[in-house]
Amino acid sequence: MLLGIDSKYGSHGLAHVHKLAMIDASGLHPIPSPPDPTMERVAWGGGNALVFSSSRSGRRHIYLLPIGGTARRISPRRGAQDYPAVSPDGRWLTYEQFDPAASSDRGLRIIALDGGPVRRVTTHRERYTTVTDIEPDFSPDGRWITFARTTTTGSAVFVVRTDGSHLRRLTSFRMAAIDPRWSPDGSRILFTRNVFDNGMLTAAGRLMTVPVSGGPAVALTRNHSGWAFEADWSPDGTAVIYKFWEPGWDHNQLRMTDADGSADHAIWTGRKATAETPDWVAGL
Repeated sequence: MLLGIDSKYGSHGLAHVHKLAMIDASGLHPIPSPPDPTMERVAWGGGNALVFSSSRSGRRHIYLLPIGGTARRISPRRGAQDYPAVSPDGRWLTYEQFDPAASSDRGLRIIALDGGPVRRVTTHRERYTTVTDIEPDFSPDGRWITFARTTTTGSAVFVVRTDGSHLRRLTSFRMAAIDPRWSPDGSRILFTRNVFDNGMLTAAGRLMTVPVSGGPAVALTRNHSGWAFEADWSPDGTAVIYKFWEPGWDHNQLRMTDADGSADHAIWTGRKATAETPDWVAGL
């Protein structure tokens, strides 16, 4: 079953409501939750709960939502946070820390889902820095994190231990890589390669994978006319789900492909609606 956000669009193309939803073979199923147009990056939070980011209180923070319960903020009040990811054992949360007052990214952080001290994973001390560390994802054993580091020259996939050691870059900044996700067997990182022209994003081209041990990235999708992004592995690693959009559409598709790039097909097409940040949930 896939977890994500169902976004409805009004007559002028502006999103007017974001709702949590699940999708399976029988269709889309809303998850009871108050409409929140600022909700982003929903993910399974371990147990019977979800995590997501929202600026419902002004600044963007991370919230935990028990199914059938009430959302509560679990990231620090100081600064702002985004891009939540939960460890495979459901104990730890990692996220991007941001200082709005200084317009500065502060790197990735880790905190226990049930509270406790915040630990730094990566850090940027400069005020008004143009470097950001975003979109973290835990390795299957919970000991490593992959993330995208963005600069004025592009973005690249990195991996780092959860204690901040052994930082390594896996792709060139020229690939403008985003949305890295660790494969269930721990051997590869799935990501979207973007295309830039004169410093401007012209296409979110295709999904690719790169070995964690190092080596060339390999294309997974070949949808040359549209944008493929926000992908996630199936729990057994045999398939990939991703969001697909064609320029001019007022909706998007969720598409699925085998892990070797074959059997690519649409599993859901919106009607003036989009499905955002799908997260493939095991055992549901």
